[in-house]
Amino acid sequence: LLNSRLLEEIAYAKAVVPQARPGIYTNGDALRRPLFDRLVEAGTEYLRVTRYPHRAETEPSYEAITKWLEQAGLDGSELGWRFAPTRQGLAATTRVGRLSVEVISPQILAAYNNRGGSVTMLGLPSTERTAPCLMTATSATTAER
Repeated sequence: LLNSRLLEEIAYAKAVVPQARPGIYTNGDALRRPLFDRLVEAGTEYLRVTRYPHRAETEPSYEAITKWLEQAGLDGSELGWRFAPTRQGLAATTRVGRLSVEVISPQILAAYNNRGGSVTMLGLPSTERTAPCLMTATSATTAER
């Protein structure tokens, strides 16, 4: 979300590939209501905000999600947030036009892994990777240089 060209890149992707479904994964630190509204207008179709805790053992909570929604200016009832458990922990979800939004409070120790043993800190469970991560083969991304 710190990419100053983000909205233009979304518009370009939609213009060049009309069937594109732009999605954004973020920790939400830079997301506030004005940018959220611009992302909706730009044609973003998926927004996933993962609010990582400061400590891996911290349990997910709807309170943490609600607090962040308030700070971001996204707590209005017109957004119709629904709160429910998710595979990663707890989530608030909504839909605004074509934009599907998930705000997740993750359960780090139970839902995340240590990347096949490459991460030796954080107290994450040690498991060997049995299948490749195909996210890079199925998703496109841009990086500012």
